[in-house]
Amino acid sequence: MKKYTKFAAYVMALSMAAFGFASCGDDEDDDNASIEEQISFDGLNVVAQSTGKILVDGNVTANTKIKSLVLASDEDGKTVIVDLLKNGDQTKAKEINEAGEKEKTFTLSIPTSEVDVQTLYLVGKTKGDKKASSKISEELTYTIGAKNSSTGSYLSIIDNKQYKQAEAEANPAKVEVIAESSSDGSTVTGIKRATEAVSATISAGAGKSALFDANGKSVTGALTTGTIITASGAICKFSLGESNASGDATITGITIKSGLGAIKKVDVSAFSFSK
Repeated sequence: MKKYTKFAAYVMALSMAAFGFASCGDDEDDDNASIEEQISFDGLNVVAQSTGKILVDGNVTANTKIKSLVLASDEDGKTVIVDLLKNGDQTKAKEINEAGEKEKTFTLSIPTSEVDVQTLYLVGKTKGDKKASSKISEELTYTIGAKNSSTGSYLSIIDNKQYKQAEAEANPAKVEVIAESSSDGSTVTGIKRATEAVSATISAGAGKSALFDANGKSVTGALTTGTIITASGAICKFSLGESNASGDATITGITIKSGLGAIKKVDVSAFSFSK
């Protein structure tokens, strides 16, 4: 009887030890932690290109291994545009703290990838299938007016806002592009740089921008479709619809700019923004 009791106690002790090891493993993986505590998306760099494309690179950090990382057209990452783990260095290295100890932080260098300006999300998943996403694009949709219209004709790409002439003259640095009107001022015929405005106040103080056609060729004057790049750090791929009976037209576009979502900076240093 004594031998049986001792054996039962021994089995129970082994069971408790096994449970303890499993619990420690779960705590270390921290699979129940919120995704905000696991992945940091604050180091994305973007280089604007005149063709309406961007170059993307940077770093992502997490306190657990990164299972997947994609640029997608939806926040769930189901429609993948670029698989960032299959396009370059996939090394996940533990960082070393000041005491020379390995911390449970993994850093992944995002390989340089080229992608069209479009609706874009950076989506990552950890080994515990937790997910984080950051939208790095912004939609632009406005009805803009011709010279004789009461609808605002002035746009800020960086602020994603529309202004009327009085508002633009009060703060011209806010606007980067304006509507071009027909000779009689009745219809919108294109989009041009705000530095070409008739108003001397606006043309002198407007935010600098550069326009490019679908082939990436620099354009002086008006465009109905193409790419707008601003000195303030934004790239916008846009299209202008036909004017309606009132002479107004709808401009739609996708903008990617400095400070948006995971983007640290949009580099526009390759462009000249002379008047």
